[in-house]
Amino acid sequence: MTVLGPVGRAQALALWVDPTVHAAEVARFRSKIVAGPGDQNCNIWVGGIGADGYGRYFITRAGMGLCVRPHRYALALATGSAVGADVFALHECDNPVCVKVSGFWGAA
Repeated sequence: MTVLGPVGRAQALALWVDPTVHAAEVARFRSKIVAGPGDQNCNIWVGGIGADGYGRYFITRAGMGLCVRPHRYALALATGSAVGADVFALHECDNPVCVKVSGFWGAA
C-alpha cells in the first residue's frame, strides 16, 4: 500500500486486513476472484488490472483512497497479519493475476 507523503513522495505502508473490521472490503475483494476448477489451478483476479499486468484493488482507509495489489491483499487476509513493504508476495505460478495464497511464498 502506498500513500503520498511530504512533497508528494511515495511512502509504503504495511497492509493489514481483518475479516471482521474490513468485512465489506473483504466481501468486495472476494467478488472479484474466479477460482480455478481444481486445487492446482490459479484463482484469477478479474477486477482492475494495470498496464504491468498486475491487479489493482482500491480500498479506503481512514478516509483516504488507496490502491493495493490484490495478491498482497490476499496474503494479508490469509495470514491475519500486516504485510510490510519489505515482504514480497511471490507466485509459484508466476501469473500476475493469480491471488491464490497457497501458491505464494514470501521473501523479505
